[in-house]
Amino acid sequence: MRRLVLLLPLITLLTACQSKREICAKWGAEQFKTYAEAAERLGIKLDPENEGRDDWYQINTFCSYYRSN
Repeated sequence: MRRLVLLLPLITLLTACQSKREICAKWGAEQFKTYAEAAERLGIKLDPENEGRDDWYQINTFCSYYRSN
């Protein structure tokens, strides 16, 4: 019983985390409201000077790796 109590936080943490592949799939399905939200989840730092002009390209390029594997 004690082992189960120790594993519960680990199991919760693992189920709460999403893989980059899952996040890219959600981005491809347009489930994010903004590019900034998707980029934050993926860990991509967007260039604020471009004001969104290259955001789609950066995310698409990043996710192309996960589509090919």
